Amino acid sequence: MTILFTVDALDANNVEETLRFSDGKYIDGSGIPYEPYIADAPIISVMANDGGLFDMFSERSIGDIALHNIDGSLNYLADYAVDGRTAIVSWFDGATVTQRFIGTVGGMNDANDQVIFSLKALQEALNIKHPMEVYAGTNMLPAGIEGTDDTIKGNNKPKVLGDCRNISAVLVNSSLQIYQVSSRDDCRITAVYDEGVLLAHNQVHGLHGVGAVSIAVDSHGIDTVDIAAGAEIMFSNHKTIYTVQTGLIEGVIVLASGLTSSVPNNAYIEVVNFYADAAALQYTDYFVDGNHSKGDATIAVVSGVAPDVEAINVGDQIIFSNHLVVYTVQVGLSDGVIVIKKGLLEDINDGDIVQVVGVKNPAFWGGFQGYFRLTAKPLGTVTCDAVSINDSGLIHKAGDVFELVAAEAGLAVDTGSVTEFNSAGVLGLYISGNMTTKELFNKIAVSVAGYYHFIDSIIYLNLLAAPTSVADFVIDDSQVVSIDRTANGLGDNGLPIYGIHCKYDRIETVQNEVAGYVPSARRQRLKSQYRLMTDKDDAVLTRHPLSIPLEIESLLRYTFSASDLLSRLLPIVKVRRDVVTVIVPRSESPVLVIGSTGQIITPKLGYSSGRQMVLIGYTIDDSSREVKLLFYG
Repeated sequence: MTILFTVDALDANNVEETLRFSDGKYIDGSGIPYEPYIADAPIISVMANDGGLFDMFSERSIGDIALHNIDGSLNYLADYAVDGRTAIVSWFDGATVTQRFIGTVGGMNDANDQVIFSLKALQEALNIKHPMEVYAGTNMLPAGIEGTDDTIKGNNKPKVLGDCRNISAVLVNSSLQIYQVSSRDDCRITAVYDEGVLLAHNQVHGLHGVGAVSIAVDSHGIDTVDIAAGAEIMFSNHKTIYTVQTGLIEGVIVLASGLTSSVPNNAYIEVVNFYADAAALQYTDYFVDGNHSKGDATIAVVSGVAPDVEAINVGDQIIFSNHLVVYTVQVGLSDGVIVIKKGLLEDINDGDIVQVVGVKNPAFWGGFQGYFRLTAKPLGTVTCDAVSINDSGLIHKAGDVFELVAAEAGLAVDTGSVTEFNSAGVLGLYISGNMTTKELFNKIAVSVAGYYHFIDSIIYLNLLAAPTSVADFVIDDSQVVSIDRTANGLGDNGLPIYGIHCKYDRIETVQNEVAGYVPSARRQRLKSQYRLMTDKDDAVLTRHPLSIPLEIESLLRYTFSASDLLSRLLPIVKVRRDVVTVIVPRSESPVLVIGSTGQIITPKLGYSSGRQMVLIGYTIDDSSREVKLLFYG
């Protein structure tokens, strides 16, 4: 068997080059020879990572691969840049090349007449800052959605992945009251709050069951044309986005498709993506011309920056930027002035924006992707709810969110694995600070009590499960070189776990002070970042007085998802679970699939009748011709 090693590099002139080495003579199918300088076979490790929920999971790198350099023929490599670049180790058995490892180079050094490449598995290479956009600070107010040089320039733009709640929004344009909660174009704002109060356009009137297409509406908007044909709407259950077929007429809207779940009376209706694009989001019709005092009814107005200026007509309802009051127009725009009913209730200033509500502006707020714009100055802290969505619907389940994170890092996830994680339920991941990709993966893995690993460049996901009753492979006593048990339970102390405390349904902003008319239930909810669900088996504590509970901080959204998590997990962790390492000869190793079940049959450790175990890691050492397997079960 010949060992092959390739690594991407930049030469001294920054020209891309692939370096090729072997431990014997080898020429590939394209006629390219490999340099026969490999001194020792590397140790290949594949280890699952569960984000730190259980001690039994561990991470290891592939280690080092050394090249002979006694004659100095590899001295030229000192001028090459290889760090962080792709490295591949393969085996050639005389007929077929089998790729055994793909990762990155951590560094290269010279020692003892050898050039040594320190290799890192892709899992370890995730310890880099996750890619984030930053604000440019280039606003030329009233235009711009990048903040100004003295406000948010250089700060990370936040991201919403999945279903996130009560997020503190970033003010990106103070003139137009435009906020941002996600730099991703798959984000949709589903609700906006001011001091905890939901700013709602309309409410459902009456109960509407599954399949209904006609929805009765009580208008809470200033102008009832704010639910138009073609609009995408979401009811306050945050589950489905519907397209409006017939806009709001005489208190009724008609949906293009029937309800997939019942909508209760008084559910709020939110119009998502009210604005067509970023330009519409920043649209300004008119500005106040000169300062005006409280009591003035005649207001001087000049045309704004929009090319398709429309008139301000009698009966229109208008708002002045950064003010709270809505006024009705008594005399439409003529010769540069309008007249409002009852006069100003507060001073307004030269340059204040005049917004006609309901035509190009919503009654209270309108969104575009990860942005929303308020039509009036807020009273206090502005927060919102948001979800990820694509043409197929919401992207809010655990596997989908994991895949979104992976895609941002340029990584691929096995399709079947995404489906498995999705079965755990809906979650929301909000990113605003500097985090590594690995930290984000870990948050999701912990949330669902799952684990992930790489095979080549593909990420595979598994939910923690008990061994299956039918084993995928068998290791009998004749194959066991050695076997060691490190624990009899999955608790941090090596004992079974008697109960689970799961925090779930996270909100991003905790608010102890909200407006006085916020409903009591929401007021209490805003005081705690998580809800808490617990489950336990007292019989375990009786048998093992030193047993400890498992603490989980989960991003799962719904109560039934958290309940499913505890129902799945407690039967696994409350009983004896051995954690063992088994060394077998390389030639007798089973097919190695993380998450598969093996049956170990040996009198050592009392496994004479066989014990079912789940494989969660392995190390291939071709120098010793052995494989070390890590199990629990």
